[in-house]
Amino acid sequence: MGTRRKTILLVIVSILAIVVIGVFFALWNPTPPPVVPMPVPNGYTAIEQASTLVQKQTWDYDKMDAATLRSIVDANSNALQVARSGLAEKFRVPMEFSQTYISHHIQELAQLKTLAVAFVAEARLAELEQRTNDAAQAYVDATRLGIDSRQGGNVIDGLVGMALEAMGTFGLQKIAPNLDEKKSAELARQLETVATDEDSWLQIRENEKYWSRRAYPGLQYRATALFRTKDIGQPM
Repeated sequence: MGTRRKTILLVIVSILAIVVIGVFFALWNPTPPPVVPMPVPNGYTAIEQASTLVQKQTWDYDKMDAATLRSIVDANSNALQVARSGLAEKFRVPMEFSQTYISHHIQELAQLKTLAVAFVAEARLAELEQRTNDAAQAYVDATRLGIDSRQGGNVIDGLVGMALEAMGTFGLQKIAPNLDEKKSAELARQLETVATDEDSWLQIRENEKYWSRRAYPGLQYRATALFRTKDIGQPM
């Protein structure tokens, strides 16, 4: 009788252990969220293409004379045209749920920085030539690039996007008092439109979690999460 009780008890303990383990893995490896459909067309595709078309790169645009800037702007005119066609469309970062994604995506983001600089160089040239409205438009386009390029992206997209946005807004703030009323209203509408669809920082962090769960399934995700701080990527 004692042996039978021990056997029953062992079976019960085993069942409980299986249930506990099952719950444990269910909590640590949640069902991945559904993939959000990409917009068609996706403006991100156009700006990626545009970033590869940048012919001349410079970070010293604020120290250059008009002639030097003109040669850079002319060389990059095709890239800026393609980029503007993309800015007219809906955006979403086409993430890959793989462990190699971030390494090559960082290179793509570096290219986007060169595109933002091309916009700002164009704006600076317009300033020197006293084409204030054209300068403001180019600064706004750089700002929109920063906002749009982080839609649906990870934390790295959010941080890079904020840096690109700051490049545009910094220049825009300097010349905004010199804009005519009509142009000011037009640019304000453009920024309001893009801000309407802008991902919040909370959403970007959720995107990061979703990506991590898919790229590092099961215990791998939990292991990588141990190395994250609670406020990773939180802007100051």
